[in-house]
Amino acid sequence: MIRKILVPLDGSNLSERALYTAIEVLKGNETSTIVALQVLALSEKSHLLESRDFKRAKAEELRLANLYLDSLKEELDLSHTHLETRAVAVHDDIAQTIVDQAKLENVDLIALTSHGRSGLNKLLFGSVAEKVVRLSPVSVLIAR
Repeated sequence: MIRKILVPLDGSNLSERALYTAIEVLKGNETSTIVALQVLALSEKSHLLESRDFKRAKAEELRLANLYLDSLKEELDLSHTHLETRAVAVHDDIAQTIVDQAKLENVDLIALTSHGRSGLNKLLFGSVAEKVVRLSPVSVLIAR
């Protein structure tokens, strides 16, 4: 039985569709949990910057991500599902971070969309979804 689902989000409406899919999967299971995860990809060179401005900018990005995730709690019908939120800033591999969070959270399933953004970012997120499928120790549900 699926009790806990990790849903990686990129801030787009399309990526949020995976939340609705997760809610449907968990329908009828009143002890279920969804972990909404937003991974903030920092610039490859940003880890070299230890300036106060960079640290302030990173903290602001995390603050905004948490506000976004909190707003989702208010929008969703979560009458039978508990929603937890996480925002993580990383310098490296987004897909690996998602897989690591799935292990850390001990989830039963990862639910995500394959293309959450447009243009080049759309292609990059598609490759993230593909890599999550390859690396994940649990089942992955990809919503269109």
